[in-house]
Amino acid sequence: MTGFRLSRDGAGKSRIAALTLPFLHFGATATEEEQAAAPDPRLAGAIGPVRTHRYADGTSESLVDSPRRLLLVVSGAVRIDAPDMRAVARPGDVVLVDATGEQDLTARFVGETRLIEVEVTGEWQAGSVMPELLEARRGPRNAPTIAEMYVADDRANLRDLDRLFPATPGDSPGQDALALSWMCLSPGSFGDWHTEPSPSLVFVLSGGFELEVGGSGGKRVLHAGDVCLVRDDHGQGHRSRTHGETRFAAIRLPDDHQWA
Repeated sequence: MTGFRLSRDGAGKSRIAALTLPFLHFGATATEEEQAAAPDPRLAGAIGPVRTHRYADGTSESLVDSPRRLLLVVSGAVRIDAPDMRAVARPGDVVLVDATGEQDLTARFVGETRLIEVEVTGEWQAGSVMPELLEARRGPRNAPTIAEMYVADDRANLRDLDRLFPATPGDSPGQDALALSWMCLSPGSFGDWHTEPSPSLVFVLSGGFELEVGGSGGKRVLHAGDVCLVRDDHGQGHRSRTHGETRFAAIRLPDDHQWA
């Protein structure tokens, strides 16, 4: 994963810089310094609505005068062009549109690009510095895993989720979100059978996040850019494991969210 921050330099031009994220560290390999650097819990709630986007290959969008928001790349790729600077965000990457200059700042989409957007308030801040992991990642022409975990007969099940993104290029309506948390889990971390108190969108940044259910669907391993809508609040629950050091974002949603 890589984080990009789009901001304004001293001359008023748009610039691209590195973005750090406010991770919570868990597991055997987390150092005392990493655990002590946990962000203020109130930071998770410094967000606005969440929405999803689908863009056709080769289209573009101006980012000038955009609201302050985080863009999570699910599929395709986003080429960001600023004056004298360029970056490419791939599946698992995160872009913070913080402030833009008056000059052109454009996002160009390679392949069928799907993004999750979360608006953030002025109180939302970046966090600890995380190095880029050297790992194989999905290319812009490969489809992501987009799954849903739901309960039937007190057992969790897994299935493909088609309704998370618009069926054709466009944007979903804004959906209120309750919190946004960033997790970094040690290799081999294991969560035995458990449920979740509220629904959430889990977006994998790096590593492998394995979900196991007792009903249909068995096991799925999510990698960078993959998404799971977790709706497992009662019954047997599910298990989770990490394959290598794993990072993910969890967007907590109200029970009556639009993808239920």
